[in-house]
Amino acid sequence: MIDRDRAVRLVEEVLRAEEREFAERGRPVTLAIDKVTEHRLGWIIASQSESYLRSGNAGDMLAGGGPYLVDRHDGSIHHIPITDYVGGLWEEDYEQRVKPTGAAEADPHRGIPFATEIREALEHEGRVAAIRLLRRCAPSVNMAEANDYVAAIAAGERPSAGLIELVRPPSRFSGRLGITTIAGPLLSPAESPEPPFGHRNTSGGAGNRS
Repeated sequence: MIDRDRAVRLVEEVLRAEEREFAERGRPVTLAIDKVTEHRLGWIIASQSESYLRSGNAGDMLAGGGPYLVDRHDGSIHHIPITDYVGGLWEEDYEQRVKPTGAAEADPHRGIPFATEIREALEHEGRVAAIRLLRRCAPSVNMAEANDYVAAIAAGERPSAGLIELVRPPSRFSGRLGITTIAGPLLSPAESPEPPFGHRNTSGGAGNRS
């Protein structure tokens, strides 16, 4: 399990390498971490030029990049293009293409549409609210199908393949740039027990991360 402090240190090492790339291109810049957000897949870490973080001057902002993801299980580091991040295209890309096997498989709901949202609704609002949520997200699902889907998730199981395909939203990936793995992994599965849970482009600069 990678904690917040270790994730920050790992990304700081990436930023130092990135600074060297900028310097080699005659564009020296000092980079700093802007924001750290915990996510079920790990730590999302945004960075920006130190001068912009101090001054807030738009002329100092590096634009066009995206945040890093440090995998919570093995410490691997991945760059998420800003358009994928803002457009919500990155999670399924990560779980289906970048890391289809490994520690993340300990979650029986990995890759199940709306599983995270349904689990949160079950925990905080109850089963009826979870069913309503699913029917808002997937209007083509009838009440009985929604009930079966939510019941499977509540029991820690996977809904049937037919239900999953019925609920799955249309693909939004036609404009996806795709996650890039920068480094890692650091830990083997045996070193990474299941937690309880709950590059910027140097040719064109980096982005304001969310």
